[in-house]
Amino acid sequence: MKNFLQTCFLAIFIFSTGTSTFAQKKIKEGFVKYEITSLETDQPELAVMKGTRMNIYFTNEQQKMDMKIMGGLVRIQTIAENDAPEKGTVLMDMMGKKIQLSDLGEEVMKNNPMTNLGDFSVKYDKKDRKKIAGYKCHKALLKLDSGMELNVYVTKKIQPVSTQFDMIFKGLEGFPLEYIINTGMGFSMTFTAQEVSGKVDKNTFLIGKGYEKMTLEEFQKQMGNLNLGF
Repeated sequence: MKNFLQTCFLAIFIFSTGTSTFAQKKIKEGFVKYEITSLETDQPELAVMKGTRMNIYFTNEQQKMDMKIMGGLVRIQTIAENDAPEKGTVLMDMMGKKIQLSDLGEEVMKNNPMTNLGDFSVKYDKKDRKKIAGYKCHKALLKLDSGMELNVYVTKKIQPVSTQFDMIFKGLEGFPLEYIINTGMGFSMTFTAQEVSGKVDKNTFLIGKGYEKMTLEEFQKQMGNLNLGF
């Protein structure tokens, strides 16, 4: 269980066809729904990531990331205020167990390799274009200091005040509607947007009932000192 959970967290956060009625309309509030459209791995335990879905919600005040793995048996949500995204709340539903972590702290989030790719250079290729969820996108090639490369397809038509992508893809010009991770070590994964909407229900940001509140230290101890990268 410990190894499975650690694999899920790492796969999600290292990197964590449809049309839209809002195609090509500039939006600052709404949501984007993604799913893993391609997964190649020589590690059988990562096969459970197939079918993973991730929703990004954003308004002028708040942001949320909601990811479901294994048909929802594992669900991870992060909810934060735009003016303090590093102090958000993490909700975890893991096969019936519900845990809430809050106020992880700025240093924890900034130094977490699962939500921070580190330094990278970027080269834009506006000739390499594709339409994703109704939006015209162009390619950005990210070269990380670690040596890994990511192909990201971005649009400038989606302009949220803030999302967790700001932390993951710090400095990237445009909003990612597809990103392709290839470690070069037997693992590649593609997240692609399936739907874009310019509307979001404010109740989306409410925290449900039944979550056990824990500190990060208490959670890691309960998980057998599971290393989540914090």
